[in-house]
Amino acid sequence: MANYNINSGNLTSLGTDGADNFYFRSGGAPNVVVNALAGNDSVYIQSAQSAEEGALDGLFLSLQGGADSLLLSADSWTGPATSSTIRAGAGGDSLTLNADFVQLSGYQVFLGDGSDSLAATLSAVQTTTFNAGSGADTVTITAESVESGAALLGSGADQLNLVASVRSQSQLFELGGGSDNGNFDVAYASAVTIREVRVTIKLLFRVEQMLLPLSF
Repeated sequence: MANYNINSGNLTSLGTDGADNFYFRSGGAPNVVVNALAGNDSVYIQSAQSAEEGALDGLFLSLQGGADSLLLSADSWTGPATSSTIRAGAGGDSLTLNADFVQLSGYQVFLGDGSDSLAATLSAVQTTTFNAGSGADTVTITAESVESGAALLGSGADQLNLVASVRSQSQLFELGGGSDNGNFDVAYASAVTIREVRVTIKLLFRVEQMLLPLSF
């Protein structure tokens, strides 16, 4: 087990096969690579209001094997977070993104194998892909707008929850093999595609205004 303090951007941090902790101390650090290796690892990122623009850009976080956790807390920081990759790897992982005023753009999030959970509360989600992989996964996305991206649940009995208080448009939701459930609470929907790669699928919709096409 080891503790790692990440105080600036453009760094690479390599963990051990134990339960490591990675702390982003500078309110976010752009272009940082974290390879956590095996073990039940934890990554903590807290962006303060004083963080510079780009503080959450260009990240590559590879948590790899084990029951890992990622906590992003940016409740008081306003700005875009762009062009990053998060790979949770194998194991029952937990990813929590608490960033009410952050616009997530160009992120690629892979939960990998295992029964994982992702809970994201954001201002907006654009051109971002959430890939749950195998296992009984739960993906919850809450934002004002969710646009031009995808949520791919893969195999397993998965749960997808989407709350978009303003709109969801040009978005793909794919519910893969397994007994999946989807709950959609959307104020306005346009050009949304929901694709299922059977076994059983249950959908619950609440859409205040829909501009076709909504396709299945």
